[in-house]
Amino acid sequence: KKAAKKSGKVYLATDPDREGEAISWHLKELLDIPDDKTYRVTFNEITKKVVNESIAKPLATVTKGEGNNKEDSGEGARVHNVIGTYLHGSLLPKNPAISDFLIKQAAIKKYGEFTPVVIDDTLVEKARASASARPR
Repeated sequence: KKAAKKSGKVYLATDPDREGEAISWHLKELLDIPDDKTYRVTFNEITKKVVNESIAKPLATVTKGEGNNKEDSGEGARVHNVIGTYLHGSLLPKNPAISDFLIKQAAIKKYGEFTPVVIDDTLVEKARASASARPR
């Protein structure tokens, strides 16, 4: 409820039938979301491709292999600060830029601004390279 109040937009994604409409309405009322902040999104097909084409952007581009949908080398999805991915294993240690992004967004939300201190990442980069080189 707190997150809905703080958000500029709230997307309610339910089935397109009357039951889905009722669920969205009840959530809107329960969370006390104003009409001008509420957006109902309906999907006839809940697949990564459909969601990405409608509201999400790819998280990253695959440089080796095909990516999730084997069409555009896209991997995962990102909508605002929400990340979804089918990557297996430890996503954050292998991708420090994602960790940095999430930390920065949390600090900006809490404090209004954020200037990170540059630290020596030599050991982190060695660990990341080692993890990335392991067979998958």
